[in-house]
Order: sequence, then C-alpha cells, then structure tokens
Amino acid sequence: MGKNRSYMLCFESCCKSTVVNFFEKHIGRENMRKTIFYILSLCSLLCILPAAYGMNIYVGNLPHSMTDSELKKLFAEYGEVSIASVITYKKSGQSRDFGFLEMPNQAEGQKAINSLNGSSLKGRNIKVNQAKPRNDRPQRRYRY
Repeated sequence: MGKNRSYMLCFESCCKSTVVNFFEKHIGRENMRKTIFYILSLCSLLCILPAAYGMNIYVGNLPHSMTDSELKKLFAEYGEVSIASVITYKKSGQSRDFGFLEMPNQAEGQKAINSLNGSSLKGRNIKVNQAKPRNDRPQRRYRY
C-alpha cells in the first residue's frame, strides 16, 4: 500500500491531467484500469529523473594515471558527485585521458567548471565544461 500510495502522490502532483487526457483520447476510459500502474511507474520516473541528472560534466586532458575515485574526489570539493568515470580503451584498459561525471546540483556543477577549467592537475592543464548530448555532436566521418 505504501509504494502504491507514493506512486499516486507523484501521479497527482505532476502529471495527472496529462495522463488522463492521453488515456481518454487514445485508449479510452475502460482500458485505464488495466494499465494505470504502468503509467504511474513511468510518471514516478519522470518525477525522479530531472533531480537525478543535474549536470553532466566533461573533463579532458586528464593525467594517464587518473582513476574514477580520484576524479570523484577532485570534484567532491565543490559539491556532491553522483557518478564519475574515466574513459579507458577496451582492449588495454589504459586511460583515454578524459572522463565524465554527474553532479545533481546545477549550481555546484557550474562552480566546479568555473574553478577547475584550465587548472593544473599532475602537470597537465585540464579542460572542464558541460558535456554535450550525443545528438548535438557532429557526425563522425568513417575512413573505411
């Protein structure tokens, strides 16, 4: 009962009218009860996702020896870091000298970007900026 109640609160607070209008228009009232828990769970995800993904940050020109935990610790000085990962080559496992991290708070993420962009880390000037979504990047040309 508690879990269903939380779904219902989420449903009522953020998108009740949108979902009801969709059902009435496309599915009909008689089928609403069959799929209501599916929609409620989707609605709860819609409420959670914006809070979970505050700001994605790209960090470039990292030292070869940098690890995920070191990257997380570096940015933790500016706020909470939910995920930090240094990108590696699949076969060798060696660092590709860049990484990504997620900070739930936009303001803390922007403060970290402003403070760390261009700073020196183990003899290398790192590049820090907000990560671009995959669809905003230019398409790669293949040589073969």
